[in-house]
Amino acid sequence: MRRSHTGKLTLGLILAGAVNLAASSSEASARITVNVKDYANVDAKTLFQAGQVATEVYEEAGVKIDWINLPKTPTPSSVDATGSDQSSLSALHINILSDEMTKQFGMAKNVMGFAPGEGPDRRLVYVFYSSARRLAQKRTPSNPVQSAAIPQILGEMMAHELGHVLLNLASHSESGVMKGVWDLRDMWNAGFGDLLFTSQQAAALRKEAARRTSAAAYARLQDGACLNCWPAGQSPASTRGKSMRRALRR
Repeated sequence: MRRSHTGKLTLGLILAGAVNLAASSSEASARITVNVKDYANVDAKTLFQAGQVATEVYEEAGVKIDWINLPKTPTPSSVDATGSDQSSLSALHINILSDEMTKQFGMAKNVMGFAPGEGPDRRLVYVFYSSARRLAQKRTPSNPVQSAAIPQILGEMMAHELGHVLLNLASHSESGVMKGVWDLRDMWNAGFGDLLFTSQQAAALRKEAARRTSAAAYARLQDGACLNCWPAGQSPASTRGKSMRRALRR
């Protein structure tokens, strides 16, 4: 009986130590998982490059992203938007909507998407693909050439909507990727890979990603196989620096 209590005490100390270790781990290594469902039938190359752009935007902020490409369901995901399932807090969901689906929400044309629900534990966002195509038509006054390609814009939009969830913000910033309405200058910055989070936002993102990971750590399978991931070695990970964000500029 004494050995049993000792075992329980040892296990408790191990778990407590693991919690403290997770809580004190470097914010620079914060990591989230993003599940994508594409209802707009975006071509595979564009979607893959958009994922790379979003990855690089978050890596600039010190947050890593693991992407999972999920099959479409008859209707957009009804995942718990409020995040009441603590075991899945670090797994976020993006639904990329078609023009027809977007129109059903009756929002203004300059809206890029939205994050339903409220509170700090939300996990679901919607992105309007029609807005990416519209923004891609913008031109700078000094250069008639498109300043940002659709994959760049879509990737920045994905980063923006995820930002609403991770920063727990309904409002927008005056500049950067969390700006509410992007103008020609923002499109130019996106084309050069400079549409990013502010330093204050980046710090908040790292802290929030670490919080979600810690909360989910003991309820998730850490080493399970990922059957729906992009093929091994082909996930839209960063290619370091701003290569993908800049390479797509025309």
